[in-house]
Amino acid sequence: MMLALSALLLSSPLLHTGGDVLVVDAAGGGDFTSLQAAIDAASPLGGDTILVKAGVYDSIRIDGKGMTIAADVGNIVSVALGTEILNTPSDQPVQLLRLRLQGSHEGVAVTEHGLRVDGCAGSVRVENCILRGSIGFDFTDDVEYGGDGARITASSDVAFAACTLLGNDGGMSFSCGVVNGAGHGITVAGQSLVTLHDSSCVAGDSEHFGCDVVECGGPQGHGANVIDSRLYASGTSFEGGQGGSECLCSLVYPGGAGVRAKGATAHVDLLDVTLIGGPSNPCNGPPGLPLELVDGATSTSLPGIARRLSSSSIVRAGSGLTLTFEAPPGEVALLTVSAAPGWRDRIPWQYGPALGSGPAWAGAVGIVPASGSLTRVFTMPTIPLGEDSDVRYLQAAFLAPGESRLGSPSTVVVLDPQY
Repeated sequence: MMLALSALLLSSPLLHTGGDVLVVDAAGGGDFTSLQAAIDAASPLGGDTILVKAGVYDSIRIDGKGMTIAADVGNIVSVALGTEILNTPSDQPVQLLRLRLQGSHEGVAVTEHGLRVDGCAGSVRVENCILRGSIGFDFTDDVEYGGDGARITASSDVAFAACTLLGNDGGMSFSCGVVNGAGHGITVAGQSLVTLHDSSCVAGDSEHFGCDVVECGGPQGHGANVIDSRLYASGTSFEGGQGGSECLCSLVYPGGAGVRAKGATAHVDLLDVTLIGGPSNPCNGPPGLPLELVDGATSTSLPGIARRLSSSSIVRAGSGLTLTFEAPPGEVALLTVSAAPGWRDRIPWQYGPALGSGPAWAGAVGIVPASGSLTRVFTMPTIPLGEDSDVRYLQAAFLAPGESRLGSPSTVVVLDPQY
């Protein structure tokens, strides 16, 4: 009965959020060889899926419209020279699934950060991705600071799940008038709202060339750098980087914080996280703090452990979708399915945000066994006639005596079997 109910929820026509499929293949086997060309061709109304085959692609910019970009199953897709998502409207979400994103300082790059999100009113979902900022090159008087794994500004709903976010090392300059700091794992600024599930955020290191030389390093990187914004993290680790030094150690920067929050409107909610301050500088600078709160910033530590939902990001209609629920044994696992992404505060009632919006359904899946892991397979239904893809927004929830807890989200793209 429970499985039948959940299968019904997954197949409900009211959950339809689909569009066309554009295939990108650098080897020439798809509709496009350029990922940016496919982005430009996607519908301005949103909802299209760009299915990407293996390859290394140039920088990409999504500006003012929603879509899904996903690496096909078994394909490694890398985007060099930076990725930007800008100015999306509130009714057009963007999903990035199974991608490797690298920032760059090269002149043709769109950003030095692995991912830059700015001015987005629509939801942005980033899942099963690796994001790395650009490294700062040594011995130059140019600006060569390390890029962030991700930099989020002025965006109201950005969520990462099962991602690795890596800030890169700052460069060293000949002149102490140019200070090149290290990149942060993630920067959240400009009244943004970001959630992190089951991810890792690691800062880059600032340069230290020795206390007998005049070359100059710069400030430290933080695992997460939160400025006048809100961050929720569950089951995630944060690690600061090493601080640099300047001019014969006349100025020594401390190690970076695991999480640093600054400003009276900055707040972090932390559930089952690991916080590691960066190492001390060889010039005897202090190590970084696990958690650093500056200028009125606040934090809340939520009790208990993270609950998780994992799935494949892409599934063909008619084939099986495998979902794995992880929680303490004996809890009842539920699956929620939403028509659209969103952010609703469920702290502290359910120890996390609900990341679905619009019509939503929930059904019991089963009881978590002694192993702490419950797996179920659901057959995906046929996509509505005339369209080639459908997007589902899933989130786990768990019931225990006297309480309920929300788990991590998962975005699933259902494709017509012809792709």
